[in-house]
Amino acid sequence: MNTILACLDANMRYGIRTACAIVLATFVSLFFHFQDPFWAAITAAVVMMPTLGANLERGGSRLIGTFLGGVLGFITAGFVIHSYVLFLLAIFLFVGGALFLSFTTKRPYAYVMLGITAYMILGELVYKHEQIFQITIWRITDITVGVLSAWLVSYFVFPLRSKDIMIKKIRASYGGCVEYFDYVMQLYLQQQPATDNTDYKTILDNLNAAEELIGQSKVELTTTTSEHVMINRMLLSLKRITRQIRNLDSQFQTSQQYQLLNHPKLNIASVIKPIETCLKDLNTLSPNATACISVCHDMLSSIAACTERFHQLREQGIVKQFPVEDAMQAHSFIGNINALAHEIENLMLNMPDEKTIEQQKRIIENTSFFNFSEKEEAIKQSIKGGLSAVLAMVIWVFTDWPGGLQGIVSATIVSAQKNIYDSQLMGELRLLGCLFGGGAGIIALYFIHFNLSTLLLFMFIVCSFFAWLTLKSKTYGYGAIQANFAFILAIVHSPGPATELSAPLERVAGIVLGITAAMIVAKFLWPTHPKRLLNRGILDALTKIKTMSHALCQQKITDQDKNIQDRIAINTLIKRNRTLLNTIQVYHHEEHDYVITAQKNLNLLSELVTNLYSMIDNIDYEKAKTSAETYHLSLQQLLDETNTCIEQLNLEENKILFPKSSTNQLETLKSHLKQSLQQIRQQARTQGTPTREITHLFKFLNDSQQLLNLLLNKS
Repeated sequence: MNTILACLDANMRYGIRTACAIVLATFVSLFFHFQDPFWAAITAAVVMMPTLGANLERGGSRLIGTFLGGVLGFITAGFVIHSYVLFLLAIFLFVGGALFLSFTTKRPYAYVMLGITAYMILGELVYKHEQIFQITIWRITDITVGVLSAWLVSYFVFPLRSKDIMIKKIRASYGGCVEYFDYVMQLYLQQQPATDNTDYKTILDNLNAAEELIGQSKVELTTTTSEHVMINRMLLSLKRITRQIRNLDSQFQTSQQYQLLNHPKLNIASVIKPIETCLKDLNTLSPNATACISVCHDMLSSIAACTERFHQLREQGIVKQFPVEDAMQAHSFIGNINALAHEIENLMLNMPDEKTIEQQKRIIENTSFFNFSEKEEAIKQSIKGGLSAVLAMVIWVFTDWPGGLQGIVSATIVSAQKNIYDSQLMGELRLLGCLFGGGAGIIALYFIHFNLSTLLLFMFIVCSFFAWLTLKSKTYGYGAIQANFAFILAIVHSPGPATELSAPLERVAGIVLGITAAMIVAKFLWPTHPKRLLNRGILDALTKIKTMSHALCQQKITDQDKNIQDRIAINTLIKRNRTLLNTIQVYHHEEHDYVITAQKNLNLLSELVTNLYSMIDNIDYEKAKTSAETYHLSLQQLLDETNTCIEQLNLEENKILFPKSSTNQLETLKSHLKQSLQQIRQQARTQGTPTREITHLFKFLNDSQQLLNLLLNKS
C-alpha cells in the first residue's frame, strides 16, 4: 500500500483521505439510523484538511462551536418562541456577534460554527418547534460523528503530519539560503548579476509556513517540548541568517565599488567556501556537535584571517590605490560576512536561548493585528451578515421558500466576505458547486440501483474526485467543496438512498435565496469595494512607514518590543494588501491599469521597509555621527531632511506620489548628498581616516541615497 501511495501526488492522497472519512461517517450514520445522516458526511468533508494537525484544530473548533451554539440556540428558543420580533433579533445578534468574533480573534471557525448552529436551531422553530430538543441533540451527534470520522481517517489512512511538512519547509529554506548566498557572492565578486534562481520572499514564506505548522504539530502530539523549543530557535536563527544575506544583497551598489574585494592578496574566496559548507551542514537539521565545532572554527578563522589581510593591505598602502568608498565597501562587506558567520555559529552551536524565543512569541501574541479602521470595518461586516440572515429568514417565512434554512447559511457565508468581489465569487462558486454536485447525485440516483455497499463505493469515487479538485486551485477550490456537499445531500438519507429530488433542489433554492439576501444587503448597505480597502491599506502602511522613519530620525528605536511590533504590523498590512490586489486581479481582469499601479505601490512600500530596516539594523549612529563631524557634515540634518521627504509621500489618484511642488527639494537633497560623498572621499584619502570609523557613515550615506532614488522614481 505504501508503494502505491508513493506514486500519488499530495492532492490525490488528500482526495482519498477525504473520501474515506465521508464514507466512514455515512456508514456510521446510516447504520445507527441518524435523523439527518448527511450532516455527519458533510462534516467529515469540511473538517478534513491536508494535515493531521489542521484536521484536529478544525475538528475541535467545529465541535466546540456546534456544542455551544446548540446549547445557546436551545436556551434562546424558549425565550423567543412567542415573539417574532425577538426571534429575528436573536438571529441578528447570533450571526452578527459570531461574525465579529470570527473577524477579530484567532479562532474564527469556532465562532462561525457557534453562530450558524445557534440560528439553525432557532430556524427550526418555524416548522418544527415541538422537536427542537431532538433536533439539537441530533445536530450535535451528527457533527460529532463527522469530526471523529475525519480524525480517525487522518490518523490511520495515509497520515500526513505537520511535523513532516515543517521539516521539509525548513530544509527548503536552508537550500534557498545556500543558493541565495551563492547568488550574492557572485554579485560582489564576479562584478555582475548571476542567474538568480532563488527568491528571498520564497525563503521567508517557507519559514513562516514552518512557524505556523508548529502549533499544529503540538496538537498532533508528534513533537516533545524540547523539540518545539529547538525548532523555534532554529527558525528564529534562520530568519536572522536570511536577513543578513538580504542585507548583503541590498547593499550592493555598482561593480566599480568592489574592485578591492578581488585583490588576490585579500583572497575572499577562502571565506566564502567555509560559510557555504556550514550552511549545507545545517541542512541535516541534526549536525554532529564535534563536526560543528570544527566547521565553525574553520569558518571564523578564515574570516579573521581575511580581516587581518585587509589591515595588512591598508598598512602597506595598497588600499589607498583604490577609491575611498571602494575601501569602505570592502570593509563593510567583510563586517557583514563576519556578522553572518556569527549567526551561523549561534545556530550550529548555541542557538538563541529559550528566553529570547518566549519573548518573541509573547510580543507576537500581544500585538494587535487590527487597527481602529479595521475593527470599524469588522463591525460593519458583522451588521451586514446579521441583516442578511434576517432578510433570508423573513423571505423564507413569508414566501415558504424551499430550502430556507440552507438559505440563511448561504446568506451568512456570502456576507462574511470582506468585499463585494469576494462575496460575489463566493456566491457564484457556492451555486455552481451545488449544481455540479447535485447534478452528479441526481444522475447517480437515476442510473444506479443502490444498496449500501454500492452507495459507499460510488461515494468514495465521486467524493475523492471533488476533494482532489479542492486543492487544485486556491481561488476556485471552494466550488469543489460545495460540489461534495451537494452530492452528499442528494444521495445520503435515512434509512437509505434518496428516492426523490427534493433535497438537491431545496439546496439550490436555498443557496439562491441566501445569495440574493446577502447581495441585496451588500449592494445597498456600506458596499465594500476591494479597491477602497486596498487604497486605505496602502495609506495605512505608508503612515506606519512614516512613523518608522520619524522614529529613526529621532533615534527612538531602542525599544526592541516596540520595534518588533511595528515590523509585524507593517508586514501584516502589506500581506493583506497583496491579498486584496489578488482579489481584484483574479476577479476583474479588465482593471489592468489599476492592478499595475497598485503592484508598483506595494513594491515601493516593500522597498522602503527593507531600506529602513537596513538603516535601523546595520548602522551605529554614534560612530556615524563621530565620523560625520570630522568632515563638518550634520548627520541629524540629513536625517531630518530625508524624513521630511518621506513624510511628503501621499496617495493621490491611487498612486503613491511625491508632490511635484516639492520635487526640487528632493533633487537638492540628493545633490547635496552626492557632494558630501565626493567631499568625504577626497578628504578621507588625504587625511587617512581609519576604515572602521568611517564605515558606518558610508553605510548611512549609501542607504540614504537608495532611499532618495526610490522617492525620485515616484516624483
